[in-house]
Amino acid sequence: MTIYFAPEPSNTSSSSSPVKSSPAPTTSTSTSTAPSAHTPFTRTHTIDMKHRHESEILSYFLQATNAVEIKATSAEEEEIREIAEEGKRREADSKRSGLVNEKRKRREDMLKQARGQVAAQAE
Repeated sequence: MTIYFAPEPSNTSSSSSPVKSSPAPTTSTSTSTAPSAHTPFTRTHTIDMKHRHESEILSYFLQATNAVEIKATSAEEEEIREIAEEGKRREADSKRSGLVNEKRKRREDMLKQARGQVAAQAE
């Protein structure tokens, strides 16, 4: 994974005003807006992810970017629990549906076999 770092904002403009950008053109051939004053990244940092656990990759990422991990709020934790419970219900429903379909197929096969035997006896 390669992390691209944007250049630090210059202090020549007012630091209290947020950066404003013009809306993106609706088509690629539109010339209604001037090109942005985008400056390419100043440095990159590459993290080797091959054969590494996700927690190890996260720690390298946090170290490289000087980022701070933010803990989930109680509302977010509740949402995560609900999603996990929904996944368990989905899995149980899937198993139940599989059993029902299997029974239905067995019944259909038995009926086909019985019809075939009756047809063979009638000839």
